[in-house]
Amino acid sequence: MFAILTLAGAAHASYSPTWIYQINRAGLYGPEHTGSAGLQISFTNTLTSTGWMVGRSSRFSGTGANNGMDTWCFRPDTNSTIQIGLIDGDHTGSSGFRSSIATFVSQDGMAVGQTQRIASVNTNNGQSAWFYFPSTDLTVRIGLTDSTHTGSSGFHFTRTTAVSPSGQVAGITYRYTGVDTDNGIDAWVFNPATNSTLQIGYTGGVYTGALGRQVSIIDHQNQAGQIAGTSNRYAGVAALRGQSSWVFDPVTSTTVQTGLIGGVYTGSIGHQFSSNRKQNEAGHIVGWSRRYTGMSTHNGFDMWMYDPFTNTTIPIGLTGGAYTGSEGRQDSIDNFLNQSGQVAGRSQRFLGISLSNGHDTWIYNPTTNSTIQTNLTGGVYTGSEGYQVAFNNAQNAAGHVAGVSERISGVNLAVGQDTWFYNPATNTTVQTNLTGGVYTGSAGYQYSQNNLLNEAGRVAGWSSRITGVSTDNGRDTWAYDPISNTTVQTNLTGGVYTGSGGYQVAFNSHQNESGQIAGVSQRIIGASDFNGQDTWIYNPVTQTTVQTGLSGGVHAGSQGYQISTTQFQNESGFASGFSQRFTGVNTQIGQDAWYFDPITQDTYQPTLGIPNSIRTSDNFAFSSITRLSDDGFALGYYSYFAGGMNPAVDRAFIFRPDLGFSDLGELVDGGLSAAGWNTLLRPQLESMMEYIVGEGHTTGQSGNSRSIFVMRLIPAPSASALLALSAVITMRRRR
Repeated sequence: MFAILTLAGAAHASYSPTWIYQINRAGLYGPEHTGSAGLQISFTNTLTSTGWMVGRSSRFSGTGANNGMDTWCFRPDTNSTIQIGLIDGDHTGSSGFRSSIATFVSQDGMAVGQTQRIASVNTNNGQSAWFYFPSTDLTVRIGLTDSTHTGSSGFHFTRTTAVSPSGQVAGITYRYTGVDTDNGIDAWVFNPATNSTLQIGYTGGVYTGALGRQVSIIDHQNQAGQIAGTSNRYAGVAALRGQSSWVFDPVTSTTVQTGLIGGVYTGSIGHQFSSNRKQNEAGHIVGWSRRYTGMSTHNGFDMWMYDPFTNTTIPIGLTGGAYTGSEGRQDSIDNFLNQSGQVAGRSQRFLGISLSNGHDTWIYNPTTNSTIQTNLTGGVYTGSEGYQVAFNNAQNAAGHVAGVSERISGVNLAVGQDTWFYNPATNTTVQTNLTGGVYTGSAGYQYSQNNLLNEAGRVAGWSSRITGVSTDNGRDTWAYDPISNTTVQTNLTGGVYTGSGGYQVAFNSHQNESGQIAGVSQRIIGASDFNGQDTWIYNPVTQTTVQTGLSGGVHAGSQGYQISTTQFQNESGFASGFSQRFTGVNTQIGQDAWYFDPITQDTYQPTLGIPNSIRTSDNFAFSSITRLSDDGFALGYYSYFAGGMNPAVDRAFIFRPDLGFSDLGELVDGGLSAAGWNTLLRPQLESMMEYIVGEGHTTGQSGNSRSIFVMRLIPAPSASALLALSAVITMRRRR
């Protein structure tokens, strides 16, 4: 149980080590949801910060056979589970088969999902979409449901594609003729405020074939409910003439065409093709439009930006000169769109009519309505005939871009690549990778790559180690600081991390907004033989790297083989992962969870010394951390062996170094048994530690049965629970 200790530091000031939780059971567990021998199975993967949750429970037939899945919603206001989804005759087979899934739940409990349509016993007859109103506990069918969208035998298929935080749902419904002959797709939007579905997208004229075929697709919906989509263009019965892109505004209920049209964007018989590729929360849309010659000959793609404030579509990307073939061909593509509307992309370079001569990267700034080339050019980055190749790897909200440029020899021979960083504030691009010495071959070969970019512009990447002309000799990781414009090597080196010929290999796995980087370095024996890997954390303030994970003893084989992995890192720099357990040279006997505290630079083993956490016959143990909260609490589970023997049973735990280790069940008000639970197995979700959700066994359950537990923090703990938490435990740690 938790130690009663004073919390250190303002970051933890709002928390108390005497937390007590109320526990409830979520899911459906009636006769239809109970199989033979009492088998009950429920699942969840969605929890809001306000405690609303949706999930599924297995259905069973009278013989105990699987009979589908039902959906449910857990209401935190009443601590109760409500069955949601469609349960009428169209959605239930003659023997009770039913299959539903919830795809979304809002902060105030509105839920969206889909239910399979059933004919006869369990014959698939399509799919319906639905919306759950928590104010009335009613589920209503949504989408287009008329005869145009339903076959003569009742076949119907609707799918939701996106939901806004306010509950606005976007989706598509198929069109049918006869029994179930496909006749296109229509897009729609459901407004929960009016409980109505509105068809959107273009119809009629060139958007409808002679026999009524229409196809409209939804590409994106942002949080404001603006929907970007496309509608096919037709001639005759169903001759495709491309597609038009559009955006729907829910405030005005209007649809505006996006994309570039007319001129080179329209073939001589009306071909047009535009597509929305990305949308941000401000309503900016970036897309592309096809260029044509003659009737419908493809002549490249041009990128564009739709500005919702001016309701205009603007061409973007690099054009003209090296970016346009002698017969007008141009090809650009976007890679990233940030919330400010800045777009990072690349444009093809041409020789002659359409011969590729590489491609350059660029960034578009909507404030200045300008496109700026961003990659490294000239010298080793440009071939003798102008060949250049660059890629964007990442872009942040400030518009910083991390990318790579190939190094070129002769006309177009690639001899590696260098990383770079573009700063929109100064409109400059700087090289960022490690160079010279072991990072440059005798003929100038270098190869580096970006992995991670944070909002402050810090970049984590790696550079190859080279011997001779271009022989690979491993890789080292590095961190680039845009303020000091410096790059620092970050991985563990020397000793067990360096082979006899200088071989080293390291990888980055995480970076937080403070620039702390988690990674791994391989352990090497001989020249380059793999002997495991150790985890580490790099601190940009001190520019030091500290080994994390568990090492030595049971965590090392007889020849030094060790394997550690980082799974989580939070914004405060706390990290968690696992280290494998070994016997002999490298025979695995489980794994132990670990927790790294960046303040003390200690690595803790939460389950060290916990009774019955090791199988005595072979020293096997297993523990894993499944969640690491923003405030540094680790939730996980470990295998519990009663008397040190099989069978193993999972047990959920909570850990923080200043508070110690506790079985999660010991935090339940009045005790786990009194609340009707036998064991809490695995914690899966948490919301600011006010809610903890996972799988467990209620009293009488065992084996493959799974119930969903919902633990909710009680602001004023009961006296009995406080007494139970009064014992002080010794913090367990191990480096």
